[in-house]
Amino acid sequence: MPNMDDFELHRKAKELDNAVKVCLMTASETYYETIREKEHPSLSKALFIYKPIEKEDRVKKINKILDSK
Repeated sequence: MPNMDDFELHRKAKELDNAVKVCLMTASETYYETIREKEHPSLSKALFIYKPIEKEDRVKKINKILDSK
């Protein structure tokens, strides 16, 4: 995404509809954990899926996010 990062996408989606469920997939766990902890501590680690991930594990994690309140 050239004009925003995943965190900005999450923020904007929640502004449009607070009930929207967001799941962010990334290949850089270390980078995103560092940024999340420093700049976005209110975001749950559960929102993130880190690659590589098997299809069935990805589906389970997405379903868990969708089932959360």
